Amino acid sequence: MANRKKHYIVYLIENLLNAKIYVGFHSTDEIEDGYMGSGKLIRRAIEKYGVENFKRTVLFDFDNRHDAETMERRIVDEDFVEDPMTYNMTVGGNVCILFGERNGFYGRKHSDETKMNFSLNNPMHSPEIKMKVIEGIKRFYQTHGVSAETREKLRIAGTGRVQSEETKEKLRLALTGRIFTEEHKRKISISSIGCTRIRTAEHNKKISESLTGVAKPYMQIVNRNEDKIRKTAEKHRGMKRSDETKRNIKKSKEQFIYHTPYGIFSSAYDFEEETGLSSTLLYNRCSKEIILKPSSLNRAHDIPVDEKPNYWGKSWKEMGWFRETKPE
Repeated sequence: MANRKKHYIVYLIENLLNAKIYVGFHSTDEIEDGYMGSGKLIRRAIEKYGVENFKRTVLFDFDNRHDAETMERRIVDEDFVEDPMTYNMTVGGNVCILFGERNGFYGRKHSDETKMNFSLNNPMHSPEIKMKVIEGIKRFYQTHGVSAETREKLRIAGTGRVQSEETKEKLRLALTGRIFTEEHKRKISISSIGCTRIRTAEHNKKISESLTGVAKPYMQIVNRNEDKIRKTAEKHRGMKRSDETKRNIKKSKEQFIYHTPYGIFSSAYDFEEETGLSSTLLYNRCSKEIILKPSSLNRAHDIPVDEKPNYWGKSWKEMGWFRETKPE
């Protein structure tokens, strides 16, 4: 116990010139001790650019080594290490993990039982740990923000990164025959809220080909009486609904009153007219009970960038988005 330190911190070092970062773990009695990492690449970078061009931020402060190393391990994973915008060379957690044939486990596989144990003991399954991660990141960006220049550099660094055909094939085989639980489907749906999916012409063609010749159940109940179809068409030929009629039909189908930061609306149509935002956005925010995180807000263009950190760790309802059933 004589060597026990007062602080076990997980810190982030940012190169102010090129936006590259380094995340590490450090035990100390004084947080502001000037420690700037021990990794080979971060040390070389500091020597090259000068320590005055680097900024260290404490993300988490624990009272024991185990929790700090666990948190570092969760942040500095294989994807983090392989990112060209980081200085980390190995995964976190006070371990040195090598990839490929340099790894002694190369070519071997964990048993299903071992995989299950890993999953059950994953610290990120703990709501408390998840909230600490969210709050730590939130404090960092609230204090320092992300400059437009840094965002542009990060965007450029990620541009053009595509999966190889081999990787795509492995993913396809891994997912073939897999049955998703309702809970899993719900999580996928929630994670897609606010995202706009742009399909390529090739993607649309594949979808079209896959559906060619597939029987559609709803087509079985469509009226196929040609004489009745002809008479109905003749009766309605030339008739058009007025814009007011269309609005009234749409409003009559509404069962809820929507509360939003933009005001209270009796229909999605009124919301669209007043705000210029889509009814889909309204439905998702007012009906989904989720904890918001940075990725949930990537496509929330109506929320200013500097205000998004205020949403992290909260639900849409806490931020003023909810609905209630209209009285009879």
